Amino acid sequence: MCGIAGIYFKHDVSHETLTHLGDYFSSSLKHRGPDNFGVHVGTRFIFANLRLAIVDRSSGNQPIYSPNGRQGIVFNGEIYNWEALRKPLENNDYPFKTHSDTESILAAYLVNGESIFEQLNGMFAACIWNEDTNSFVLVRDRFGSKPLYIYEDSNFFAFASEIKTLLGLPNIDATLNPFAFQDYLTYRYVLAPNTFFQRIEKLSSGCVLHFDGNQQRKSYFTEISMQEPEDKLTPDAYIEELDSILEKAVRSQLMGEVPIGLLLSGGLDSSSIAYYMQNTGVNLKAYSIGFPEINEFAFSRDIARQFGFEYMEVSMTQEELFAGMDANILRLDEPMADPACFALSRLCQDIRKDVTVVLSGEGGDEMFAGYNQYLNALNPELNREQCFAHYFYQSSNYDDANAWLKNKNLPPQFLRFKSNAYDSADTALNGMLTFDLQTWMPENLMMKADKILMAHSLEGRYPFLDLELYRFASRLPQDMKLAPDQSRKHILVKLMENKLPKSIIERPKMGFSVPPIFFLQHLQARFLTTLESLRSQPVADILDLDAISTLVKDFYSGKPIPVFKVWNIFVLVDWFARVYPLYINSYNPEPKNADINCGAIPIPTSQLTAPRPSENQAVPQSENYREKHIMQTDDTATTSEQPVAFDFNKVDEEEHLIPRPYGTLQTLNLDHLHRYAFAKSFCFNANVLDAAMGCGYASLILNCKHYTGIDIDPNMVAFANQQYSPIIQNATYMQGSVLDLPIASGSIDTFISFETIEHIQLEELSLYLAEAKRVLRPGGTFLCSTPIYRGEAYGVLAKYHPYEFQYNHFCSVLINNGFQLHETWYQWPPYYTIQSIVPRFEQTQQMAPFIVVGVFKIPT
Repeated sequence: MCGIAGIYFKHDVSHETLTHLGDYFSSSLKHRGPDNFGVHVGTRFIFANLRLAIVDRSSGNQPIYSPNGRQGIVFNGEIYNWEALRKPLENNDYPFKTHSDTESILAAYLVNGESIFEQLNGMFAACIWNEDTNSFVLVRDRFGSKPLYIYEDSNFFAFASEIKTLLGLPNIDATLNPFAFQDYLTYRYVLAPNTFFQRIEKLSSGCVLHFDGNQQRKSYFTEISMQEPEDKLTPDAYIEELDSILEKAVRSQLMGEVPIGLLLSGGLDSSSIAYYMQNTGVNLKAYSIGFPEINEFAFSRDIARQFGFEYMEVSMTQEELFAGMDANILRLDEPMADPACFALSRLCQDIRKDVTVVLSGEGGDEMFAGYNQYLNALNPELNREQCFAHYFYQSSNYDDANAWLKNKNLPPQFLRFKSNAYDSADTALNGMLTFDLQTWMPENLMMKADKILMAHSLEGRYPFLDLELYRFASRLPQDMKLAPDQSRKHILVKLMENKLPKSIIERPKMGFSVPPIFFLQHLQARFLTTLESLRSQPVADILDLDAISTLVKDFYSGKPIPVFKVWNIFVLVDWFARVYPLYINSYNPEPKNADINCGAIPIPTSQLTAPRPSENQAVPQSENYREKHIMQTDDTATTSEQPVAFDFNKVDEEEHLIPRPYGTLQTLNLDHLHRYAFAKSFCFNANVLDAAMGCGYASLILNCKHYTGIDIDPNMVAFANQQYSPIIQNATYMQGSVLDLPIASGSIDTFISFETIEHIQLEELSLYLAEAKRVLRPGGTFLCSTPIYRGEAYGVLAKYHPYEFQYNHFCSVLINNGFQLHETWYQWPPYYTIQSIVPRFEQTQQMAPFIVVGVFKIPT
């Protein structure tokens, strides 16, 4: 189980460029493969693998090569029949060097070509290259269990297991794809090959992509479908065959050299897997999750007790789930509005402490018709088209996607799978099952499982997606799936009725769901603010933000609007406002490596990290300024400047609109107060530097050992010395520039940088950060806030300042300059705030939709 990525240039590039790209692939996909990173570097290309070692842990690292070294593979997934593939090749003296499934795939491909993909029983996404023909192939498994994204323009072709890796490449064409928005607003996810970006595609399940160095072509090694058999067996024969297949499927998926567990809901599917796991003689751990108010713990406990599993259950609260919402939307990599993944992520936190692999029951409903919408749609009073419509809408899909798009007449591509899945099927049930297996299965069920589990460095395995079990289910007659008594998954019920407790067999289908109202009830202000923040972004050319805003207001006013529809839209706009800026152009090569631009427009300086000063490198200073203004390392800091009297006429009225305490001009806005209240926890008994302090009011509220305030405005410093020095004995107020701090090196414990970045030029940023590193002691704390829009008159922060609303880009700049991210704190909208206050515009005097405080540490 791994992550893979690669890039092939259509022109010559330096080896240094390819090396930097390898480093980027490693950092971008590290969570998918923490055990090993391997790359193959050619003249114009690099293929990378990050490995979560499970099979042949000692020698199975990738890439793996052919005997002559001219062909190779990077692979993500697990092949359960790899030993069967290997045996005939061993008999023909193929010189295997490992005992991994990866080498078996490569060897079988070299001997049998692409026909081997149809024989692979497992989940996979792979790249196999041939340097003799200067070509490679990409492939994704039949159920789409392992995602693979591709990008091509006139300069390069790239692929990766996650879309964030491609979005991070510089100068990619990120033009939006309106048909993907239509997909998403219909299904709550996007169907392959679409993504939200026209030049980025998801490789479709069962697809093979061929690239010869200049162009790509696609073919399919399989097509998922369900059909009635020509010759039926007896019910007992079908049950007996399923018994054998399911036991083999579970047994094969227990392979590996790491601890393995089971996600046990107490439903029929996971309980059946538990039975066959126990039947193999293994003693594994089982895990279940639920809410205190709603859960299936009683059923899962019964199964765990009956089969002797070590058992753990996680009971989570609504508050806990909401607290993890932002992180999990990030983990999903692309917008997906399935709130059940948040509970899965919470469970994974505990699972990963014990095991590396978990088996789960996904696929049982799709193979054996377990969903209510199948049964409900098969109404004899409905014709074939009405049947599909009934099934489609009961699947929480929506047909009004264009209502939320600017283009109300966008052609309805969202039903492009219907003709090949539903319309061409021999029965309505097989049409519904096929449609789900071609859409819901790869692009929601498997996608969320892959992204969430891999975010926790966990592998998921799914016995009901075993190749032989699928082939069996695809020719199973309808009356073995939906019985005359209208029971669902009839054959599985009959198979397990004497193997599982009666409570499991007879219980109604519950399914684990997380009501999105858990989240939406807290998100009204944030939702509307986020919509407003997108109005100047490209997504506003696709989405009808006015119509969406009206929908949101109507929902919160109590109108009967489907909760899932509102949640669906929230995840979409939140992703584009908050997550997308993290990903786009996040690759930061050193400036000298310009050929990564691939002949396109040069990377703007705002997207490059300035060269890091070495530990002992002298930071440029303004002529003798530090000699004139020097802070001693003890608590007796002084300044050699003569005090300046405060002059009310020198107040900048535009910046200081609201009177501050002591009857004077300046105040801290509520957002300032929140940030400084947050900062207090990092200031206790510390030497604190408040850069760009303003009037120094923070010295009144920070409980620090010594406060030093710096401001470039001598009038502000004069006010602080006049008003605060008499009452704050452990404070020093000094006039100076943040680019040339009059502070001794290594003398500061906590550096506060609130509303500072917007007052300096972009080319000065590296100098400012170098100064911060210089004055902070090892292990010291650097607190900085997102730059905000304060009007075009101030500094370089005009409305389209490159850092505006791009906290994550700013965060990556700090990390690349040698800081370590400790935590982040969001202030507005008010989640995780110290006080739940939504500031009015009059209170804030700023137009930023939210402010983020980053807490960074200097490495010890």
